[in-house]
Amino acid sequence: LSAIITLENQFIMEQNGLRPIPIWHDGEPEEYLDYYCRNYEWIAIGGLVGRLKSKEYYRKLVNRITQIYPGNKIHLLGIGITGIEAFKQGKIYSVDFSTWSSIARYGNIIVADSKQLIREARLSEDDRERLRYDQQFQIDITRQSIKNIQSFEETVTNMNIDTYQHILRLGN
Repeated sequence: LSAIITLENQFIMEQNGLRPIPIWHDGEPEEYLDYYCRNYEWIAIGGLVGRLKSKEYYRKLVNRITQIYPGNKIHLLGIGITGIEAFKQGKIYSVDFSTWSSIARYGNIIVADSKQLIREARLSEDDRERLRYDQQFQIDITRQSIKNIQSFEETVTNMNIDTYQHILRLGN
């Protein structure tokens, strides 16, 4: 039912002069993905966040989509830092994620681990409480997290992947 509503919303927006990128959600019938790929250059793939599926599942999904529809520009919605494997393996044009906002939403910070990979880490209870009232602390924690995400972006940009792949500006 949601796939039908998504397609109806697509048509309504187009009838009103807008040109939205169609979104196919993992788990919807693939006939909708096929329709979008035959009728639009850009396709966004959603429904990848918060699902209890493995990185291998997403890697295979992305590879299959990019092999069946090589002429489309595929954008992955909200894959997060941990979804980088799908970006590296498939011929994805762009990705986005909102990990940077997890500080405000969940009291986490973005840190570089011992292998210089970034990940989310939970702040101590004292620091989580401090986030509520100390605006300078909020700013400092956010800046440090964004620096770590920028380092992540540089890592992805320097990966040996096809030149047409890009990461869109971080922020969702």
